[in-house]
Amino acid sequence: LDYRSVGLMREGFAGSTSSDMEALCRVLSSVYEFAELPVRHNEEDLNAQLSHTLAWKVDPSRFGDAHTKTFLLLQAHFERKPLPISDYINDTKSVLDQSLRVLNSMVDLAAEGGSWSHALSSMHLCQAVVMAWLPSGQFPEIAQLPLSRSNVAKLIQRGAPTRLTTFVTELRHQTASPKQKDLSHVLRELLGTKESEKVLHAVDALPLATLTCSITSSSSSIKQDSRRKEFKVNVSANFNFGSRNKRKLITPHFHKPRELGWWIMIGDVSRGELYALKRVSSGGRKTINSELAFITEWHGNKQIEVRLVADSVHGLDVCATLDI
Repeated sequence: LDYRSVGLMREGFAGSTSSDMEALCRVLSSVYEFAELPVRHNEEDLNAQLSHTLAWKVDPSRFGDAHTKTFLLLQAHFERKPLPISDYINDTKSVLDQSLRVLNSMVDLAAEGGSWSHALSSMHLCQAVVMAWLPSGQFPEIAQLPLSRSNVAKLIQRGAPTRLTTFVTELRHQTASPKQKDLSHVLRELLGTKESEKVLHAVDALPLATLTCSITSSSSSIKQDSRRKEFKVNVSANFNFGSRNKRKLITPHFHKPRELGWWIMIGDVSRGELYALKRVSSGGRKTINSELAFITEWHGNKQIEVRLVADSVHGLDVCATLDI
């Protein structure tokens, strides 16, 4: 990344609350990697029109600015708004590709600063880029599946769970042991066979994860300072895929195939401190094992959290706690 972008990210983290997705999106849009996004003749008028359909407002004097256009295109993607011209579709693809690269750097930068909340929020924004869905939005987690928003509302009216993992668990269980009017039947009734199959394929590709972890060693990091200790933690993640054993992630609103990746975070959530971060990929495997090491002040009887976070889908995260 451009060194000036790193400076903008640091300033953005310092000036925003961790859970403010709008502020984080503004930081993302401001980096120098988007400075060359084309703003063609008369597109400032199109940007103005587009802005009126979106929730997050922009400075009206900057509709001809590449960073303003980036911010509007990201918003339109998250809200799944129609774009005014076909050029904007290609521009959005370019913005999304660049956004994932920048956001991975934002996660690393937040981790370098030891900020649990900013790292996690940056991960959530990565998920939003891929799935066109914001955790702060008005639609539930199951809207990440290949479902229209009207069908999401109909499913909820029929008693479908709104949390993604609950929906996946219920659908897999009922598909394996069919019963009258179960969730799979409701899907077929509402969507028809072809569209319901798309949902079933998407569900099959979502792994339900479980996490086990243990401290493998601990030692004083500095002999003169017994309060600072180094810990090594072994993390084992197990993934349960659907009966069809699909691995290809279904991303209805992203233009490229995606293989689901993960971050492992370790920290003290009560203090907002991130101690260790590692990027891992299952590569289709059902189990991955990893070891993370960190140094922290230790006064005895401290609880830390280990969290596994998906890089492309919201709602698959799992966590465990350890006493150190």
